[in-house]
Amino acid sequence: MYGIALNHGIDFKKLAEWNDISDPRTIRPGQRISLSIPARDTKPELFALPQQPIATTIDPVMNSADPENAIQESNNIVNAGNVKTSPKALKLPFSEQNAAQLQYATKEPLPAEQSSPVSSTAIEKNTKIEVAPQPEPSISDKLVNHSGSEWIWPTTGKLLSSFSKNSKGLKISGQAGQPILASAAGEVVYSGHGLRGYGNLIIIKHDNIFLSAYAHNSRLLVKEGEAVIKGQQIAEMGNTDTDTIQLHFEIRKHGKPVDPLDYLPHQS
Repeated sequence: MYGIALNHGIDFKKLAEWNDISDPRTIRPGQRISLSIPARDTKPELFALPQQPIATTIDPVMNSADPENAIQESNNIVNAGNVKTSPKALKLPFSEQNAAQLQYATKEPLPAEQSSPVSSTAIEKNTKIEVAPQPEPSISDKLVNHSGSEWIWPTTGKLLSSFSKNSKGLKISGQAGQPILASAAGEVVYSGHGLRGYGNLIIIKHDNIFLSAYAHNSRLLVKEGEAVIKGQQIAEMGNTDTDTIQLHFEIRKHGKPVDPLDYLPHQS
């Protein structure tokens, strides 16, 4: 699952959610994996009716002096379709803000319409505006705030190419068998040769936001599910699926490749 997400630039959490997979390690050969949000998960529109009684209003003024005529007139008006009912349904596009506003509106019915400008001013002064509470960030999203000081270079060597839309990471030259280090602490979620173009690849999950990838290794020294610390050797440099001895290094944020130079400490 992590390899598929890395290969397609998708957040592994979203990929698992779209496919109703609780454990990313439970996928099996031949299983169909959707790479986009299913149609059933599209967000609907909200329809809400304020909790107010429906009032029926008849336009003409009836003569109360003659009850029979008044009843006949009202029947004629109803039959003619000159009846107004209120309120009407409110249709809004789905969003957390609209949902909160509609929920507040149904709890606090609007005051009856007043013709007097003084009462309208009083309503404005006495109106209490409440801001819908924002959800607290999950604990897992607050565990690690990866600043430049918390990452280290995965190996030493000349920078062959920098980050771009096509490269998705850094290419660092070196010698065969040179140590490859974990750039930050985390859990090994992939260790193998299953992704074309990456050779012997290791993927480390650092938290629910960041992944790092180490490609073209000659030898892998850690297994999936193993916890690693920052600076621990995880592989040896090689040239699998490439023409030169090098390390291809990526940092992914929410599944999208970001420039590792924005996170790694500056080298003089």
